[in-house]
Amino acid sequence: MLYDNLAAIVARAPAGNGLRHEGRTQTYAALLERITRLAAGFRERGVGLGDPVVILMANGPELFVVLHALCAIGAIALPLSPGATLAECGFAARKAKARAVLAQPAQLELAGALATELGIQLFAAGGDGDNGTATLERNPAASLPSLPGDTPAFYLSSSGSTGLPKIVPHTHAELLADARRTSTAWQLTPDDIVFDMLPPNFAMGVLLGLTNAAEVGATTVYWNDPRPLALTRGRLLETLVAERVSFMGAVPTMYDMLIGAKGADALALRLAFCGGAAMSRALFERFRDRFGVSLRQSYGSTEAVFVAHNDAPDADATWDTVGRPAGDARARIARDPDLGDGLGALLQQSSSLTAG
Repeated sequence: MLYDNLAAIVARAPAGNGLRHEGRTQTYAALLERITRLAAGFRERGVGLGDPVVILMANGPELFVVLHALCAIGAIALPLSPGATLAECGFAARKAKARAVLAQPAQLELAGALATELGIQLFAAGGDGDNGTATLERNPAASLPSLPGDTPAFYLSSSGSTGLPKIVPHTHAELLADARRTSTAWQLTPDDIVFDMLPPNFAMGVLLGLTNAAEVGATTVYWNDPRPLALTRGRLLETLVAERVSFMGAVPTMYDMLIGAKGADALALRLAFCGGAAMSRALFERFRDRFGVSLRQSYGSTEAVFVAHNDAPDADATWDTVGRPAGDARARIARDPDLGDGLGALLQQSSSLTAG
């Protein structure tokens, strides 16, 4: 379903829109072609329906291609933090019963140790070897399976802040419903430039560009830097100005760092959300005074996607509320015996998932 939806997006999105990283744009049409070939490559290497694959990659266009390609063949993507330890990766991989691990060059050594420890396949992002994604993308395109809506697409791992980390499943239909609900709630259009500086192991970070902005054919600008944000905030502000970013979401600390950056204040932001933790009144006022934009509080979770946001007309009077659920969003606690004995899973659903 995600693959078919992306094909429909390609048909309606402006031709030049897509994903941008470090000044280079890949259009949705070009991305779809890469995804189709990589999906065939994964399948040729034995990855298929229901196979969980651990992903250790930075957020960006390459991750977009990998995740969509895995979902296109019914495999299940488990994106983890590129900074995760071997013990953390092993815990999540065992919980998910992973069949493979895919990593960018900086994480290949760790991924190799994980693959050896668990006896699973190792794939190298961008690699030219037998199991490198550059090699797999050279496969000829092949027909892809028709997947029902309840097919699992993602496993996201919780932070473990209230106990041991838990694996949370998300289906194709759910992610599509979330994309439509979220893009509507944020009033995204093809003219929007969406900024994604969040890590891929967070639901908002991975889904913001992957499905939410893509749903309306908006362009996503990815920004990541291995150095601390305190050292790169000037470049971050320059990027926001140069790219004319109109929408962004971040956590309070990121916004605090941005306020302290030197440089031009001429942002094109029309909407900026603050999530992950409650923002202070001081942060709200400082950001508004510096950039002329009122931060809006949102609510979700590391692993269970966007739920609510403050869309009140008067942002000042309602600065400390997350507002109401977006669209038909609702949440419940469920258990999936296939993901471990007694594993609690927080699932976000909508009426469109249960119809039929």
